[in-house]
Amino acid sequence: MGLNFANSTSLTGGFVSDFWRYTAAHQGNTVLLGSNWERPDTGNQGYVGGVTNSSGIFSFPSTGIYLISFTAYMYIHNVTTKSQRCSANIKVTNDNSNYNNMASNACQFGGGGYSTSINTDDSATTQLMLDVTNTSNIKVQFEFGAGQGFEYIGGSSSNNNTFAIFTKVGET
Repeated sequence: MGLNFANSTSLTGGFVSDFWRYTAAHQGNTVLLGSNWERPDTGNQGYVGGVTNSSGIFSFPSTGIYLISFTAYMYIHNVTTKSQRCSANIKVTNDNSNYNNMASNACQFGGGGYSTSINTDDSATTQLMLDVTNTSNIKVQFEFGAGQGFEYIGGSSSNNNTFAIFTKVGET
C-alpha cells in the first residue's frame, strides 16, 4: 500500500518534499525571479510541500539538511555556426541579501551546423546538500547562464522542463 502525497500541503513529522517548475522561456543570462514558478498541477503529479516561493526566492519551513536539485532545459535557436555554453546554477544567501553560486552544471552546444528553423536542446542538472540553520536568512534562487546571445532557458506550465526539487533529508 503506497502513500498518496499528491498536492498535499500538510506536513507530517517534519518531512519536506517540494517540487517547483519554471513556466516561462527566457533568452540570455538571468536569475529565474518573478512569478513564473508553480507547483505541478497536471498529470497526477504530487508534492508534500513546505518550501515557499516569493518571486523566485525560495525559503525553507524548518531548519535541517536539504537536498536541492535543479534541472534546466536549455536550447539554442536561430543560430548555425556559433559554439554555445549554458549553465544551471543554484545560488544561496546566508544573510537574506547576498547570493553566491553554490552549485553549477553546464551543457555545451558544439561548433555549428544547427538549424535556424528548429531548436537544438539539452539540459543540465546540478545538486546541493544545504544545511539550513536559519530559516529567516538562508534562501535559494536559481540562475541560467548563457554566453553568445542565442541561448534560452525553457519552461512550461504543463510539462516539467525546468524545475527544482527540495527534499529534507535530516536534522541540522
